[in-house]
Amino acid sequence: MDPGIRRIGIILFEGADLLDAIGPAGAFACAARQFARTGAPTGYAIDYFSPDGGAVATLESLAVETLKLRDLESGEYDTIIVVGGDFRWSDGDPRVVAWLQRNRGRMRRLASVQLP
Repeated sequence: MDPGIRRIGIILFEGADLLDAIGPAGAFACAARQFARTGAPTGYAIDYFSPDGGAVATLESLAVETLKLRDLESGEYDTIIVVGGDFRWSDGDPRVVAWLQRNRGRMRRLASVQLP
């Protein structure tokens, strides 16, 4: 991949709120278009991940195709965003939590989106 491209990984789960994924993705896509218009050497590429990969059903009943979380190489990603949604567990999916614990510090930014 082009070294001027910053990779964004968005982590979803069953029951994720689509707005929590698409809002940040839209902001990065808009920034990438602006960079391209101005000839800036930076852009963004976005990948979607989930614990099992494959289609993930969102709260809005729209499925998002994802890659497997274990395939997410944190050192290759500038920013990781964990979306919010309909949590069916007390502290989140343990696989996501474990991945974040193992890989913190290996990306420039780590963010979460959770609406009340």
